[in-house]
Amino acid sequence: MKFRKSCDRETDSQESDYPVFEKMSDLIHITLCPKVNGFYRKNCLDRKCSLCGVGNFKLSPNESQSSSTVEWQKYEYITEKSKENTGVKKTIKPREITQTSNEEEVAQDTDILSEDISDLVSINSVVAVKTDDDNFDYYLMKISKGSHVLNSAESDSWGATYPPGFEVFRGHYYDKISDNDPLKYKLLKTKTALVPTKSLLYILADVDASYRITISEDTHLDILSVLDNLD
Repeated sequence: MKFRKSCDRETDSQESDYPVFEKMSDLIHITLCPKVNGFYRKNCLDRKCSLCGVGNFKLSPNESQSSSTVEWQKYEYITEKSKENTGVKKTIKPREITQTSNEEEVAQDTDILSEDISDLVSINSVVAVKTDDDNFDYYLMKISKGSHVLNSAESDSWGATYPPGFEVFRGHYYDKISDNDPLKYKLLKTKTALVPTKSLLYILADVDASYRITISEDTHLDILSVLDNLD
């Protein structure tokens, strides 16, 4: 949206054709069919509706131009000793890097940054992770142990097995309470889950890791947006 704001518009009519969205959720709303009885249809949220989709988001001529180079930004993460205890405290380095590079280098650096955000996950974080389950877009998980490398082969309560040297999160999945209210979940606390660190999609920073949780529609749409960007 920063780029769209910076682009000159020739006529007032272009303003309505290419609006500037203040929030990610506002942008996602235009890619869905209108609400029915105050709610979006599940098919639309699951991106299975033939009448809506990301094709509804119109790119301006400036945004749709092809180029062999792109401008990008990245942030670096560092660890430093905490004066309060003997552990370490992860902080974000207060330095922003902006440069022009080819798309391949940008993709490589994006992978590195994706790995770094796993450092922000701590005990009792609620996160969204990728899944191969056709019935779910993603899984929600309560973290009981942050990203760590397995010393030996290990299996979880769901039958997933990982070899030594594999980097994983440990925790418990949340399950939907009802198909009629797909944004409400309960914790499956009797079964431990191991999940590859690289499957991390989203950290739900505003959700307390209680037995029952409810996520907002905006959060659900944000997670779907992350998944769309992976495709």
